[in-house]
Amino acid sequence: MLDNMQIDNYAGYYQVGEQIFFNKLSAILHSKKTHHFPKFVFHDNVFESLDWTTEPNETLDELYRQRAQGLRDKYDYLVLHYSGGLDSANILETFIKNNIYLDEILIRGPYKTTDKNEKDRRPENHYSEIYFQGIPTAEVVKNQFLKNVKITVVDTTEFTIKWFDQNPDWHEGAFGMSAPNRFANNYNRLHPEYARLTESGKTVAHILGIDKPMLHYQDDLFYVRFLDKLTTMFVGGELDPDGLPLHREFFYWSAETARLICKQAHTLKKFFKASNINFSKLATAHGREYHDTIGAVLYNRTIIPFLHQPAKKSLFDTLEFDRSYFFKDPHSSHVANWKTGIEKLNQITPDDWMHGNITKNLVGMWSRSYCIGE
Repeated sequence: MLDNMQIDNYAGYYQVGEQIFFNKLSAILHSKKTHHFPKFVFHDNVFESLDWTTEPNETLDELYRQRAQGLRDKYDYLVLHYSGGLDSANILETFIKNNIYLDEILIRGPYKTTDKNEKDRRPENHYSEIYFQGIPTAEVVKNQFLKNVKITVVDTTEFTIKWFDQNPDWHEGAFGMSAPNRFANNYNRLHPEYARLTESGKTVAHILGIDKPMLHYQDDLFYVRFLDKLTTMFVGGELDPDGLPLHREFFYWSAETARLICKQAHTLKKFFKASNINFSKLATAHGREYHDTIGAVLYNRTIIPFLHQPAKKSLFDTLEFDRSYFFKDPHSSHVANWKTGIEKLNQITPDDWMHGNITKNLVGMWSRSYCIGE
């Protein structure tokens, strides 16, 4: 059981009536029994106390600086999970521009199984960005700016396959179906040094670049809200499988970043109003073009270049994430375990909570909305 402070610190949970769940499917199944629709709660106790209609006076760069400095002050060792994309690159530039020490840049993914053809920018070949964007730009940063930062590159192919080999009952308590969910509780295992530091009493923070504000427009007003798939996908318990403390920090979406999110939301609102677009389409806007457009509005990138950008992939489709390596041997034990788990999840999951089948993950849930004005 968790106390109220631990619950509040969780990056999203589900409430059905008076009962709290950290597993979405458990919340859904309980709601079917009780006829109470589940609610996704995301730092409501903090966010509801902010006047979201008033734009903060600080610049975005200042609020990014405050966030980076706050993480530096809070933890002994900072690991930035870095892809070279818009969100993580802005975090890295924030540390550079403000001379805030960053201990490590971690680049991870099943990159050894990707097509090393720079022209292949399909979503299935997404992790080729490690070769063409992540590693080259991290080396530029180390050589020119953060001389003492450690660069670690981890291929996660074997980890993912071994995990499914060893966990035939993986579907029990699963936070989601795609490969990144396998790492939610296993960051300390990505490199032996993380466990060693944690065992020695050091606090190791894994910094994740989740995400840009999601605006929607209703009754002539703009609102910002949070999607559960982007938060609970990367978050499990407070301990890793070995019982060691595990600290994950969303750089942008956190109980400590309400003013930062509010400033981003107002910045986007002003951009959308000046762009003469159809505001009603904001709720369904996605894809590489939209991602890049709002990233250019929110991030003042001047250091890290764009060398390579694959098509923007879906975070929620298991097959899109894993087809490049996971299913190469359809008769393997890890594929058999995956299929068995999927079949069981399909059997117990209500149809109205699936996009046809469970491999597309569960239907998303929004947090409460916060009005940022006209």
